[in-house]
Amino acid sequence: MRTSQLVVIAIFLLLSISIGALFWGIHTSQMHAIMAAQSLELELGWPTGFSIDLSKGELSMKLKAVLRNRGPVDIEIDGGDYDVYLVKGLKKYRIASGKLGKLHVEAGSNALVDINVRARLAELGEVIREVIGGSFKDSSIELKITLFIPVKIFSVRTFDVPVRLSAVAYPKSG
Repeated sequence: MRTSQLVVIAIFLLLSISIGALFWGIHTSQMHAIMAAQSLELELGWPTGFSIDLSKGELSMKLKAVLRNRGPVDIEIDGGDYDVYLVKGLKKYRIASGKLGKLHVEAGSNALVDINVRARLAELGEVIREVIGGSFKDSSIELKITLFIPVKIFSVRTFDVPVRLSAVAYPKSG
């Protein structure tokens, strides 16, 4: 074989190995993000604060959510979106939505997530009549979150894997 043919073969082998390593890295990173997503659980507590400010025309609620990582690796979360619903019987009313910042949940631990709900009373019309004007007896609060777990290849973020979680809180009895 000529030297030029050996050089071409060597370059081809190096390219093949590099491309294979890149695809293996992508696959491994994506599987890590999917496994991390399956390790997450969401629990929602009943509101810790609730107020209606008629002068501002606002309803405010403070919710505490617990994000549990049941997995063996830390999970980095690159933010997310949430929607909060008030559920009365078979009816579901969306009362607020917002964004979450970056989170880090260590392996086998929990992270507290504060969710501050602010809703304009004028936008809640039917909710106010049916729920707030009555009682919270058969009501619950539902939180739906979409978290974005980054997939990194050689420490470079390439894309996010969305993880959707939901939790419901019921009023405390007594």
